[in-house]
Amino acid sequence: MSDSSSPNPPPKTTGGGWRWEPPTPAELQEIMPQYEVHLLVGRGGMGAVYKGTQLSLDRAVAIKLLPPAIEQQDLAFAERFKNEARLMGRMNHPAIVSVYDFGRTSDGQLYFVMEYVDGTDVQRMIAREGKLPPEHALAITAHLCDALGYAHKQGIVHRDIKPSNVLIDIEGRVKVADFGLAKLSDKTKNSGLTQTGMAMGTPDYVAPESLMYGSDVDGRADIYAVGVMLYQMLTGDIPRGMFKMPSQKFQSIDPRFDAIIRRALEHDREERYQSSQELRQALDVILTTPRAVSGQESSAALPKQPPHTPGRTVVPSSRNPGSAQQRTAPKHETYEPPLPPKAEPSSTMPYVIAVLLMLGLGGWFIINRQPHAIPSNSSENTEKTTSPPSSAPAPKIATTPPRPSAPPLKPAPVSSAPPAMAPVTPAPPNPPATPSTANEPIVYRMAQLESQFQTAFERDVNTTYTDQLNTLGTGYVTALDRAMLDASKAARLDESLALREEKQRFTTHKFMPSIDPSSLHKSVVNLRNAYRTAEKKYAQQKDASSLPLYDRYIEVLNALEKEVLSQGRVAEAASVRTKRDDVVARRRQRAAKISTGA
Repeated sequence: MSDSSSPNPPPKTTGGGWRWEPPTPAELQEIMPQYEVHLLVGRGGMGAVYKGTQLSLDRAVAIKLLPPAIEQQDLAFAERFKNEARLMGRMNHPAIVSVYDFGRTSDGQLYFVMEYVDGTDVQRMIAREGKLPPEHALAITAHLCDALGYAHKQGIVHRDIKPSNVLIDIEGRVKVADFGLAKLSDKTKNSGLTQTGMAMGTPDYVAPESLMYGSDVDGRADIYAVGVMLYQMLTGDIPRGMFKMPSQKFQSIDPRFDAIIRRALEHDREERYQSSQELRQALDVILTTPRAVSGQESSAALPKQPPHTPGRTVVPSSRNPGSAQQRTAPKHETYEPPLPPKAEPSSTMPYVIAVLLMLGLGGWFIINRQPHAIPSNSSENTEKTTSPPSSAPAPKIATTPPRPSAPPLKPAPVSSAPPAMAPVTPAPPNPPATPSTANEPIVYRMAQLESQFQTAFERDVNTTYTDQLNTLGTGYVTALDRAMLDASKAARLDESLALREEKQRFTTHKFMPSIDPSSLHKSVVNLRNAYRTAEKKYAQQKDASSLPLYDRYIEVLNALEKEVLSQGRVAEAASVRTKRDDVVARRRQRAAKISTGA
């Protein structure tokens, strides 16, 4: 079990202008005699974590002690803590750190007792390696999505997803930690361990809506943090300001990661993935669909791995036996189609011996048995006679067996796919033999159609919208500078200070909140309203330009459903119909935004 803070940092201020000094392991054991406390693992503003042993069951545990200031700042915190700790104690998922116990110490401090994870965390892995191989980043994110999907179904929002809260044990299993300070998304079950509108979490991973006062936060805030974390694992950097996409920073990274990250980091949560399951499906497209690279053979994003138990992934760590081999192995497994048959050089000596033996036998036969003329078809017989006998070694054929890869996919029929959804890169020359498209599992074809749609959407719609927002942001900063200069000349110090704070906020987070606090200076409010008006106009243009793409996508799915039905594959046709209904709903949502804005 690792805490989000580095071991033994300086004491943190927790409220009221005073500092909380956590007890030593010996002091904690005195007030919690049912546990043997070994050492202080780490501490931070939200508590201190100790490694210990539960004496009754003789199992390793992590004890998290909450600072008293949290309860002092909110008198209702203790009651919510008890209710929600019971709920989190019932959570049972292989990728979530289990909560064993909770309560108060003998001196009144609240605590959690959790599963102890012996291993490392993703933050330390990034610090050690610089960045993670794409296959490891993909595996970790997939398990993270599974854990969050389970938690969100229970009505629990984590609110502090970051690399230091994602642990990897010595067997390579992914464990999400610190659900102990999460929030219930269902208002009927109380307001959560944190108050509504209270900003919680590490700033770089906090979704924009979490910074808006009075805004309700749901599972989409966790999805934003997952997008930040995926970007950091792939590049080693945090996406701040006008950041480059992973494939622009490193050509070895599959560009399909770019669309996933861009959508997960949408400032408008309605534009993000609406569930962690939806994000997981987008990751599965990279896993199952080969990547097409211009001028190169098609390659699978990930090599096949042997089956493993749920909640496990193979990631490197200093204590993982297979980690060294994985770190030194090639980071991207490529698929090599079988080469055409090529004769392998071999010795001619067996053939020479065989020919001499046959000539000798033939001469003896002619002299002793057939002294007359050789038949007229001698050339044919000679050819047959001089061929190597069955006992002679046959020439070997050099073959290169294909490496394990995801099942090769063929694009949908050209007659069905619209021009805008055609693959961006040309098909590789001499593709390997694959089964007929009609016999492929329908899930692969739908995955490729979705990938083509997302590529077309990014190319034809989102790129223009992103450029418009970048230009708008530059103009907004210029307007702030101009207004700040005017306020300084007029000696309006409060206005100048408000404008300076707004510039610092915008250049750091690059988003515009939808609600302004009542204390905000009027000049800043006016500039924000001008920004929102332009941003709304650009969003409507983006939605309008996306509708033709949705229409073409729906046409392709209709044609695919008819094709599958004509082959009698009723169950697969139902899957296509479900996908089409989802696309229709997405189009309807876009169209509704246009009409509402108008």
